[in-house]
Amino acid sequence: PDPETRLEINGQQVSIMADGRFEKEIVLSSGVNTILVTAIKKHGKERREIRHVIHRQIDDLARSS
Repeated sequence: PDPETRLEINGQQVSIMADGRFEKEIVLSSGVNTILVTAIKKHGKERREIRHVIHRQIDDLARSS
């Protein structure tokens, strides 16, 4: 990874490991959750990825079957 690149997930800075991996625990609300991953180079160039994750409680799944 580029040591001069900063990574943010939902606006919070995340450390990037030497091999390029990163991790961040995210608390999900019931329903649709939006996760925004942003890589920012030292000169301000950004790349954004948006993911939508659906979280359902186990009892919600039992009712829908």
